This record gives sequence, structure tokens and C-alpha cells, in this order.
Amino acid sequence: MGIRYLTVTTSPYGEPRVLGSDTRVVIDGPAFAYHIIGVCSPKHGPTSPFAQPSYELLGSTAVAWLDELERQGPQVAAIYFDGHLPRDKLAERLDRFRGVSRQLNNFFLATPHGVAESESRTSPVDRNKLFSSSSNRPSWAAGTLPPPPLAVQAICDALRQSDRYGDLTQLVPEEADCYCADSVRIHGGGVVLTSDSDLLVFELGEEGSVVFLKDIDLGGAATKSDGLHVQRSYSPAKMAKRLGLPAKYGVSALAFELYLDSYLPEGKLLENARQATAIKESPGAYLTFMEPYTLFPLESGPRTAVTPAELCNMDSRLSELAVQCVNLSSPESDSGNPTESSGSERDGSPLRIFLPNLVDAWTRTSAWEMGSSIRELAYRILRLGLPKQPAEVREYRRLTTAASSGGTCVSLPAVDAADGVAKSCAELMAQISKIRDPLTQNQKDEDSSSDLVWAVLSMHQDIQQSQDSGKESLVLHLLSHSTDRDGAIRDCGTWDVLHLLAQLQATLYSLRMLKQVLDFAASRAARKNADGDGKPPFPAALEELSTLLSYHLPPITAYCSVHDIKDLPRRLKEAGGLELLRDLAGLKEPIKFGADAARLAKKKRKRSAQTEQKGAGSKPGPRPAAKPRNMFSLLGALGTE
Repeated sequence: MGIRYLTVTTSPYGEPRVLGSDTRVVIDGPAFAYHIIGVCSPKHGPTSPFAQPSYELLGSTAVAWLDELERQGPQVAAIYFDGHLPRDKLAERLDRFRGVSRQLNNFFLATPHGVAESESRTSPVDRNKLFSSSSNRPSWAAGTLPPPPLAVQAICDALRQSDRYGDLTQLVPEEADCYCADSVRIHGGGVVLTSDSDLLVFELGEEGSVVFLKDIDLGGAATKSDGLHVQRSYSPAKMAKRLGLPAKYGVSALAFELYLDSYLPEGKLLENARQATAIKESPGAYLTFMEPYTLFPLESGPRTAVTPAELCNMDSRLSELAVQCVNLSSPESDSGNPTESSGSERDGSPLRIFLPNLVDAWTRTSAWEMGSSIRELAYRILRLGLPKQPAEVREYRRLTTAASSGGTCVSLPAVDAADGVAKSCAELMAQISKIRDPLTQNQKDEDSSSDLVWAVLSMHQDIQQSQDSGKESLVLHLLSHSTDRDGAIRDCGTWDVLHLLAQLQATLYSLRMLKQVLDFAASRAARKNADGDGKPPFPAALEELSTLLSYHLPPITAYCSVHDIKDLPRRLKEAGGLELLRDLAGLKEPIKFGADAARLAKKKRKRSAQTEQKGAGSKPGPRPAAKPRNMFSLLGALGTE
């Protein structure tokens, strides 16, 4: 996550370099993803969900950028994404998560009546902007939205699906930067493309160097026939010699001085670094500081009980939870090995997962309430077969203050057997089939109804939660009062619609998590069986659910968005989805579009008059939705509440 002022301090010591066809390039995946997000975003940041880049645009732009990089000379050798971050970075992660939550909350407060609809940002990025180093970082001004919640994963998916970069893209069970550095070191040289100054502290060897993504210009005058010319390339080995730093410590002597005191005058900073003053005064602190920079995972293997191959189809957020869970019961967790297993997996604190920050209405319960039972089932599957079964998982959905840093606790059964989990999987399959079968019968093209299955599943959850809490359903309100008689949503920029969209996305992503956990569990079960440990075979119900989700679950690029939700009610009606919703929820009356417009206008005038009499500023927001008792009670509980 970078050492403060290290980039600024070392910038005068970067040297021009030509990256030719013989240059081996290793890419820091998260840094590259955020570089692409910047390329695709408006100059001052998106001021509404309609201005955010689509997931398809992000993925295609990432592949196009790498194609152009290779066309000009250097060859991509590996792309690494974080699959697990160390426990000592938890405080910083919580702080960053709070920052994004505050940004979303402030955006909601600044747009109480919603946002204006606009065209989608799906067209290809202008070539000059895509390949220029001068326009790759928007300034995220106040009142803007953060990057789309699934942006990094959409880019990772696009790279995995690419014929050229698929085999080169890896999600690793630790931080990506140690893999990037080790790849350059063991291959006798190369270049790490990153935005993280931490890479300067790693041992890259005599021929290893770092180039920052912001310094790469693929479309300017720097393009030459002999390769890609970059203005600044940083070789830690050469930099240490040039600055006269002790050979034993190299750039780490300078980095440690900055780590302890980032406000030292430059002259004093360099003098101390040359004499290794801070290292001599605090040798123990230096060793602790250097722990992340002295890892050689490609040479000695990962420090976790999970291999990169087992994470090949997982998202980074979920892989982190998987690594935590496996480390909990690995032999290393009882040893002195300073891994993440020495963190939450060993000290009794709960397992954690940071869920994507959705754009939803803050006057309502988090949209992540949708799919909560699905995620609970995923967590139960993840801990199957572990001698130490964690009692809870801590989900981070929204955080605005330090007091809310505990997240949302998802309690799990004290003991979970494979039979109980298999039963829950069978119940979920029955629920999905109860929705999918009639929708498929009413549609000639099964693919056209696939997304409607998940929409009905999510909407039924909303209706059921509202029935349990005795409050009005957001879904029923929107369908009855915000939809024209022809089935088109009148205004897709209202917070009611945006919250519904977030609920749909939460349900889809929860199912994606479940699918990935099923595959991960099957992989580990197969490995244990191959080792001959006598474990029972993977339950058939879990395999069947995995197959069902593999066939029908859409990719992130096909998730419902602000640009295609407008006609969702019409499509539901044509496919028989409204009658299905009524039957599932046990509603007495049919669901009808287009409430009396004149009556609504009269109510609005009356409400405005009452507001003026009371001297209020604006109409109150919708009431918070209560937490459901069980969203799948129709066919039995998926998990224990």
C-alpha cells in the first residue's frame, strides 16, 4: 500500500530505459486494474452511476492496453492479483473501507431526490486517452462516486478469459507484490509495472527494475521502432549504489528512515540512510518492517495452506476468506510461522470478508441483506471438514465511523455436518427450479429468461423480508407506483430504483460467491481423496448445485445495470414473472403497473402543502428495511439464523 513519500524521494533517481521485445514484464494486478479504471472514468470522477464505466468497457480496455504494450515491444510474463492481505494491514484496510463508505454516504446525502439519467459509458475509450500517460488518472472531486464495486474483479475476469493473458493471470494466496518481485528476481531480471512504491524495497536482483504505470506513454512521441521508451525506470540495485546506501540493506535503509519519520529533510534523510542510523537504533523494528519484503513464494512456496491453483476461479475478496478458513486448521497455524494464520485465525477473533461497496440508499438497510442466507450457506460449505469450525463470519458492508468497525456478524451453526449442508443446497436448488421452470416454459429462448430467474429470486426475498417486518415492499412499491402501464420504469435515477438495482447485484454476487466456494471445496476434497486420507466423497447435492450455477449464473459483465433496468418490469410480465412473484409471496392481489397518475399527483401536492406548513425542507426518505427472519422459508431454511 506504499511507503509515504518514497516515490517522491526516489523520483530524481529514475533513469530512461527502452523496453524492447526481450524485456520480461511482470504486472501488479490491482495497480493495473485501478490504472484502467482511471483511464475509463470521467476526468473529475463519475457524478452519477450513469457516468461510471461499464464492466464490459473496463475489461475490454484492460486487454487492449496490454495488447498495445506488447505491440510496442515488452512481453507480459505474469499478472498477479492479491488473494490474501496480512493481518497487520487490517487497520489500514478498515480506514480505506470507511473512506469509500463515507464517499457513498455523502453522495447519497447530496442527491436526496436521485440522479439524472444519461447515456452509458460503454463505447471504446479514445485512443489518445487510453495510451497517453497524461490522462490516466482522474481527480476524484467531491460529490463523485468511487469506482464501480466489482471493477477490479471484472478486469481480472477479462484477463482470465483472454487467450493471450489467461494463463499468465494468477490470484495468489498472499499479496501480489511479493510474487511480482520474486518473479523478476528468479528469472534474472525484468520489469515490474506497478503504482506501488513498495516494490522498490524488494530484492529484485541486479537486473530487476520498477516502472510506474503513470510513467508509461503508449501513444506519444516515446513510441520507437526499437521498443517502448520510458522516461523513468527504477533499479533498486543501481539506486542504492548511486546514493551510497549500505550494500547489506540497499533501498530498505532509505525506506525504513521514511517509515519512521517521513518529514526528515532530504539531506538528513540521505545521511541517516547511508549510515543505517535507524536500523542500528531499532534493529527489531527493522526486522519487523522487512518481513513483507523478504518473502520468496515462487522459490519456497506460499506461506499459506492454499495454493494459487486452488484460487484460479475465485474473486480476491472470497479467496481471502478461504485462506483464513483453511489456515485456521493448517499445521502452520500452530507453529511460529509469521503468516496471516498468526492473525485472526489464531487469536480467536472472527473471520472477515470485505463485501463490495454498493451504490444503495442509506435510509434503507444495506442492499447486502439480499442474499444473506445464500452467503451464509457459502460460509458453511467453506468450513466443511475443518476440525476447527469458526462460529461466525464478520461481513463489512458499510462503515462510516470507527465505532462501526465491527461489521455485521453472520452467526453459523456450532457444528455443521455435510448432510445438513447438502440438505440446504437441495432446498436452494428446489427454490431456483420453482422459479426457473415456469419462466423457461413461457420463453422461447431459455437464455433470455436466465437473468429473470435471479431477478425474481431477489425480488421475492425483498417481498418476504417486508412481510416479516410488516413494512411496505420496495419491489411492490416500484412495480405499482414507479412503472408505466407498458412496464417501463419512469425514472431510473431515483434512489428507490438504485437501491433495487443494488439488491439485484447483491443477490447475483452472493450466488457467485456460493459457486466459487462450491468449486473450491470440491477441489480441496479431490486433493484430500487423492492423498488417501479416507474423507467421504464430495456430497452429490453440492456438485449438482455447482453445475446448475455454472450453467445459468451470468458473468459480472451481464449484471443488471442502471442502463437496462428500465424494461425489467415489462420483461417480467411477458415471461409470467409477476404471477410467479405473487404466487411465491402468497399475495392476494395481482401485481399491476401504473397506479393512477392523477391520484399520485394529488397525493404529491398534498404532501408538498403539508411540508410547507411544517416548514420542512424536503420529504423524508424511505423507512429502513428490517432484517428478515428467513428469506427462503417457502422451502425451508438454508441456514440457521
